Amino acid sequence: MRTPKVLVISTFSDESQINDQKKIVASQKNYEIEHIIIEGLSKVDSQKEFHNLAYKLQNNFQYIIKLDADMVPSNNNTFEKIIDILEKNSAIRLTIPVFDFFTNDFIMGMHIIKSPNIPKKYYIDETNTDGWIGLIPGKSLFFTNEIHIYHGFNPSIQQSVRFGLHRGLKSSKDPNNGQWLTLIQLFNNWNTNSQKEIGYSVLGALAGLGFLKNEDISWDFLDSKSERFLELCDEIKVTDLNYLIKDRFNRKKLSINYFHFNKFQSSLTILYLWLRYFYNFKFIKFFMYSKNTYSRILGKK
Repeated sequence: MRTPKVLVISTFSDESQINDQKKIVASQKNYEIEHIIIEGLSKVDSQKEFHNLAYKLQNNFQYIIKLDADMVPSNNNTFEKIIDILEKNSAIRLTIPVFDFFTNDFIMGMHIIKSPNIPKKYYIDETNTDGWIGLIPGKSLFFTNEIHIYHGFNPSIQQSVRFGLHRGLKSSKDPNNGQWLTLIQLFNNWNTNSQKEIGYSVLGALAGLGFLKNEDISWDFLDSKSERFLELCDEIKVTDLNYLIKDRFNRKKLSINYFHFNKFQSSLTILYLWLRYFYNFKFIKFFMYSKNTYSRILGKK
């Protein structure tokens, strides 16, 4: 029987996990792996290149995995496990949660697609870099009792800032953007764990939301080679976050309610946000774990 082939594509800027990722990807069992790393491009251009490669090469592989450069499989049979979940549920695409350093929780992150199902047409911009993947019919593994992928552990300052900045920028224009849920997780983690890298990420989020600097933060800041981004990182590195919260915001802890209301002046959207949070991360999570199943959406162990 011919060994199934898996194409893994990673987009790299300055992620410190890349060497660990390359080693563990190369060690995956029972599959022939080709690992392509896209580097030196902006976020939008790197995602366009990912799509172009996946579309061009899809007929040569049985599966295509989008694995960001800050994601590291937990062991050498991770791909075998997630492909097994994909196949048992007759899915074309599977999105699985990754265990994230900054939130100390699961966030949605990794995609695996069964070939050949990459669409020719796509639309990619700063706010929707991988939305085209969601257009492929598929399923999501909302919660799992097992960590398949680690995300963002042992980050650089730039990575930490970028994690928060990216989510802050996406949230700043839309009161219902799903990244507000990730910011709740991030702020909750900071309020209980004052690790400096998490603080850098929080400051990045505040910058993206428009609460840190007087100037507008643009999407160009996310480019690792941007001088303005590096200047922002240097500024954040010497900022005392605890003092900032007390002095500028007159608060003891970070509060999503405070920042969300200041942005949009709407109590109703805050209520909607928290209803989504408790539904997604409390109610469904409790239901999943109590049933000892991977996901109600998948419906199978």
